[in-house]
Amino acid sequence: MIDKHHFTQLEDNFGKWASWAVWAEPEDAPISEDPPRTSKNNIGSIDFFKDDSRLAILKPEYVLLGLNWSRKPNIVHWTNFHDPRPEAQDYKLRYALLDTRLWGAYMTDLVKNCVQLDAGKVKPNDDDYVSLKKELKSLTEKNSKPLTVIALGNKVHVYLSKKQEDLEKEFPGCRIEKLVHYAARISPIQYRCEVKKLCLRIAEHES
Repeated sequence: MIDKHHFTQLEDNFGKWASWAVWAEPEDAPISEDPPRTSKNNIGSIDFFKDDSRLAILKPEYVLLGLNWSRKPNIVHWTNFHDPRPEAQDYKLRYALLDTRLWGAYMTDLVKNCVQLDAGKVKPNDDDYVSLKKELKSLTEKNSKPLTVIALGNKVHVYLSKKQEDLEKEFPGCRIEKLVHYAARISPIQYRCEVKKLCLRIAEHES
């Protein structure tokens, strides 16, 4: 559970890079799983973050971790992972996470202030890891649930796996999971299937 003070503190310190797995509904047509219907409409709207009632659905125990900015971001806080540009793939996240246990998760990148579309050219270092731990400490300071960090893509997962022992010391019970990156060549429908498989694994562990 995130209260207003904690939310504001996180926004002030990390809002430039981070966001939450919550998106506004499309204005053209509702998202649907059956029949499958996706939309890019309204993906960049973040006005709902001003509504304090939204705090109840935020889940700091889950973190979706990307690698870096693929494009120059909006300067407005909480807009990462909410890119409305036509070439962006963020709409897949909205479709895949809707009505799952990961809706409301915290989202951030491992490497900050790095704009690079080619992930092969991005190399996380120890400073990036130290910054991430500081961010996670701030995120979980009032949370009693074990932390689950979901690496978006292979590169982030490989890097985090090398730090697993240290993460478990810093955050007892911390688990690392892997999810294909939403910008990969995968349809929204296939991506939702991957998310549901991941949610099953998490549920089995937490039961």
